[in-house]
Amino acid sequence: MSSTDDEKQETWDNLLVELDRSIKEEKDRHSAAEAAFARLIQSTINYGARDEVTAIRWILQAKNLSEFDLSYGSDYVAFLFDLPYKSKYDTMIGEVCEQLKETC
Repeated sequence: MSSTDDEKQETWDNLLVELDRSIKEEKDRHSAAEAAFARLIQSTINYGARDEVTAIRWILQAKNLSEFDLSYGSDYVAFLFDLPYKSKYDTMIGEVCEQLKETC
């Protein structure tokens, strides 16, 4: 079936609206996940972790990640916790994953 130029434009415009909605939803979801991860870190510090790095290590140790999981570093943790792939915790998470890989 052939579409007219106006129908094609309408389809394109609808796709752009859907894309914008999807991008906003993802951004909102990642923001909420990052806030939840920050609360988890703070809660872990309240339970005795001396700093954010220690808290992240304890959190990841509790997940019993395999050496394979840890080899993906902060990307896998971002997937696991639905964090943005370049979050403010990215560097710390990467360091902790490297440390934990050595103990596997």
